[in-house]
Amino acid sequence: MSARFSLLSDNRNPADVLNTTILTSPCLPNNFSGKFRFGSHKYQVGSLTNGSSFSACLKDAVNFVDKYMVDIKELSNADIYIFSYFFDRAKDAGIIDFSNPLLDHPYLGMDLTYIYALLHDGYHIRSNKGMEENMG
Repeated sequence: MSARFSLLSDNRNPADVLNTTILTSPCLPNNFSGKFRFGSHKYQVGSLTNGSSFSACLKDAVNFVDKYMVDIKELSNADIYIFSYFFDRAKDAGIIDFSNPLLDHPYLGMDLTYIYALLHDGYHIRSNKGMEENMG
């Protein structure tokens, strides 16, 4: 949730955005308006007036990853097992075939873009590298 908050708040401190009218992001669906809880506070969030943009969302996610990631190039050649949050987000997006239908989730695009930036730009894992799921 910290990465999600950072993307929504343009990487500002939670106390600095408490009185902000609305936190916006190019990662949110067009015409979205809702609330987001981070820590003990709720924030009003919404889409940008000019709409969502994958390229702008990816740029924000890559900038966040570049700022906070320690470079671990060795992972690019290692076997990768996805778990927990990665698995849940991929399942919700229908990337992993599962019997449950795709859930309507306004943060799904943001979460998947962040995960992509983390794996590709943070861990230097090729976009076409296969991964194994680990359920336990």
